[in-house]
Amino acid sequence: MNDWIDHFVRGKMLPLPHPQHFDFQVFSDGQPMYDLIQRRNAETGLSRMIATADYPFTVLDGKTWYVQAGSLRLPWDKINFTDRPWAQRPETLHEVGSIYTIQGFDLNYAGVILGPSLGYDPSKDRLTVDLAQYQDKEAFKKRPDLADTTDAKAAIIMNAINILLKRAKHGLYLYAADPALRQRLLQLAK
Repeated sequence: MNDWIDHFVRGKMLPLPHPQHFDFQVFSDGQPMYDLIQRRNAETGLSRMIATADYPFTVLDGKTWYVQAGSLRLPWDKINFTDRPWAQRPETLHEVGSIYTIQGFDLNYAGVILGPSLGYDPSKDRLTVDLAQYQDKEAFKKRPDLADTTDAKAAIIMNAINILLKRAKHGLYLYAADPALRQRLLQLAK
């Protein structure tokens, strides 16, 4: 599984593996993926939806910000200053976590929404990154080592995706917002 993820975050599109003791699926819509995450959570606990930072949000403004994945619409993770980590709070089953709420925490099952910053170039059969679609501008601030290069910023995004995709111990479910990427992943899943 890790080998496929390592290739994916380097832009390479490979057939999806079918590990014997790991459930790996691609979805054409976010709602069925969320339904499965809810079932997995009822069975094993620690199953959550997480997404790339491609959807608008502002921390501590009091508003509810949403993530859209096909017919699915769920709120972003809400700031809750408690001692319990985000994934351990029952109400977060009905939210979408981010790199900030899930980093360093393992889930049993993860439903990952790959947002609009990730696309697919069919002429090269490669994953692409559109920096203009990425909403987490804080990821690039106060980084003198970046020199404001497109490649360095794309690498930060891919590192975040690597973390999101490696949170699951028993199953990983994917939905891609970009139609071309979604179709390619569905083809590779066959």
